[in-house]
Amino acid sequence: MIFIDETREIPHSLIVYQRLLQRVPIGHPLYLEIETRINRIRAGFNGETYVDHFLKNIEFPCDYIIFKDINLKTSPRSKTQIDTLIITSKFICILEIKAIKGKIAFQQNPAQLIREVDGIHTPLKCPEEQLKRHERKLAFWMKSNNIDLPIRSFIVLAFSKTLVSLPPKYSKIIMGCDISSYIEDLFELPNIISQTPFTQLVKKVRQAQTSFSPIPLVNIIPIEDSIIKKGLICPKCSRNIGNLYKCPTCKISRRVIIANAIEDWFYLMKNTITNNECINFLGLKDKTSAAHILSRSKLFPKNNGRYRYYQLTDDETPST
Repeated sequence: MIFIDETREIPHSLIVYQRLLQRVPIGHPLYLEIETRINRIRAGFNGETYVDHFLKNIEFPCDYIIFKDINLKTSPRSKTQIDTLIITSKFICILEIKAIKGKIAFQQNPAQLIREVDGIHTPLKCPEEQLKRHERKLAFWMKSNNIDLPIRSFIVLAFSKTLVSLPPKYSKIIMGCDISSYIEDLFELPNIISQTPFTQLVKKVRQAQTSFSPIPLVNIIPIEDSIIKKGLICPKCSRNIGNLYKCPTCKISRRVIIANAIEDWFYLMKNTITNNECINFLGLKDKTSAAHILSRSKLFPKNNGRYRYYQLTDDETPST
């Protein structure tokens, strides 16, 4: 029997957004937007790890693997980011986990999640639509890879204090503390694949995993270039190290600070970077330094000569 429970890592986006606060003035709308994102990511991560605790109590009677926070490339132009993906020899299960406070209603036409806290109503992305996209993309990928397993999916509310005033129309919504009983009900399904094809399936999923590609904040909130703090900023003490080989206070190397600064660019400004943009954002002296940094980075170059630019991933497909 194969039993694998992947470790849920702290979201890389949480670390980067915490770093971005060093580049904007306190009180600026962008600063507040980044703080909001940090709180949302942290709450989501706490909710997911809370649900993980209940998943650990399940005694699976078949081969299984649990992928956590997996970003799966389902076609050359499409990918999907799934909170928890359970693959067994009987079924595949998608968990869309939400850590939401207050009272929620799944509104139709348009599909929105309406959250009410202290009398204030806030429209949010609809988890049911997110789950349906996950299902469609995963089903397409499975068909492309000749995998025939039933897909089951749930919207999971991490904490039982969330009040559902209007449930989703099509999707099953459950509380995190009850997850084991719903998963165990699926054990009644027959074994469809043996251990060897199961191992091959897991290998295919790992091969289809891709890195997270952020949506730059400039696409969400207007960013004035003049308010962004440029340069090589130490992620620990916020000092601009300029031409120094390391932070004199924290001893963090220039190489690490450069890598962080390039990440900051992709999370803040654009999903591509040119030589001139690198010079300006990192506070470099010349094109030679920028070209050296970009060519030695883990970025993906596109085009040649004066039209060359770099991407964080090998495609521009957004995660959903």
